[in-house]
Amino acid sequence: MEYDAWLRQSTTDFEVAKKNYLNKDYYVVAFFCQQAVEKALTLFLLKRIKRFSKSMT
Repeated sequence: MEYDAWLRQSTTDFEVAKKNYLNKDYYVVAFFCQQAVEKALTLFLLKRIKRFSKSMT
């Protein structure tokens, strides 16, 4: 399912950010945190739009 892919990738990006934080590669941390949040928001919006469109029918 598409939702699972977005969640899985968001989680993976966050895990990469945490590992880079421990290595003090902060510019990489910022990038992967931004990616994780963007994918999590995409997932949220996709679910919200689906729920909204079902209620309109």
